[in-house]
Amino acid sequence: MENSHPEPIASSDSPPVLPDPDYWHRLIDEEAAAAFRGVTVRKMQKDRQTGDGPKYIRISSRCIRYRRIDLRADAESRMRSSTSDTGAVAAP
Repeated sequence: MENSHPEPIASSDSPPVLPDPDYWHRLIDEEAAAAFRGVTVRKMQKDRQTGDGPKYIRISSRCIRYRRIDLRADAESRMRSSTSDTGAVAAP
């Protein structure tokens, strides 16, 4: 992604609304994180168990939060240029 923030929202009646400066670092809940990734909440839970998903923050045993910046980093780490591109081997 070339732009790190959402585009300003312009309206003919009002000045443009600047993007939230904390957008990428603000904590979001599991449902919002799943929607951001385009997966189910159950997939998010499974990825946490296996260690295959994005970084997360455990507030309490039942309260998990994510930062969009970490979700984005996880997605970018999975980018491939062809079906034969297996990516770099993950560090242990």
